[in-house]
Amino acid sequence: SHAWNLVFNNFIEFFTTFTLRRVNRIEINSPSEALSLNLTFDNLMSVQELKDRGNEAFKLKNFKEAESLYRQALAAEVSTPAEGTDPPPSTCHVLFSNLAAVYFEMHELERCVEAADHSIALQPSWLKAYYRKALALEGMDSAGPRAVLAVWEAAAQHCEASPLLQKQHMAAKIRWLKKFKQETVVSSEDLLERYSLLTDSRQKLSTMAHFWNASSKSERFQHFNFFLAMIGGAGEMAPLPVAVDMMVDMPLHNYHDLPRAHIEPWCAYFESCASEEKTRLLEQVWGKLSGLEQTAVITDLRLFLGMQMEQHEQDTHTSASRVGK
Repeated sequence: SHAWNLVFNNFIEFFTTFTLRRVNRIEINSPSEALSLNLTFDNLMSVQELKDRGNEAFKLKNFKEAESLYRQALAAEVSTPAEGTDPPPSTCHVLFSNLAAVYFEMHELERCVEAADHSIALQPSWLKAYYRKALALEGMDSAGPRAVLAVWEAAAQHCEASPLLQKQHMAAKIRWLKKFKQETVVSSEDLLERYSLLTDSRQKLSTMAHFWNASSKSERFQHFNFFLAMIGGAGEMAPLPVAVDMMVDMPLHNYHDLPRAHIEPWCAYFESCASEEKTRLLEQVWGKLSGLEQTAVITDLRLFLGMQMEQHEQDTHTSASRVGK
């Protein structure tokens, strides 16, 4: 009897090992592919057991073994349940997310992104999948800070707010801005998208001042008419007798720490635009300011115009005096 039990146990061990090895060779890249296999694992380990063993292998840095176990768990997860029983709650999104973690540790970044995408598609509120996708994109030369930011913006839209999410989202914004302040602007939409990420009011206002100074006097006159309409629309100032030659550079002593060089590609693109496009861009930038920031612009514009009108009156008076002599 003992010998028979030993033979029987050896047979079961051989059969299980053989079956698992066959499963190890199965490529399961998406839920649909796993479903198409229609595998049944009633006589093998449960999904939870496979997942737990995969987690243990991952902790021990046995990443190939962890990958194999997570794949087996995926195959078991999508196998047909026994007749008359309800299927257990799906953990496919967790398993794909775990696979993404494995691929990241194995430096297979493209596969990490692919597995994370499957997880997100199955459960858009699963934050770990976004985190692992963002980590992979940060390490890929073909990606960049804008792609990473897009991941965290999607996470912020679908996932429950958390300190991790808020921290990573803000960090991605900062990294994107640091890099893309110094990269070539390709379109007006690109410029406006970058401007919308500015959070500091002084940076927003100094950028508008740099755009003003990057315009010709005739273009500034067009800009001025727009801003005058904003002021006049609020009933705060009557139309003023201004001339093109009064449209001088905006003084930037209040923004000495925010020189044009910090946003040179932005200013270079702005300068390349036609006159009408420049005014349209300033209108759209104006629309991205808060009420307090718009009030600050109006206040600065009043002071600026007051100085120019005073200087214009002095010049006119001086000219008249010379003529009288």
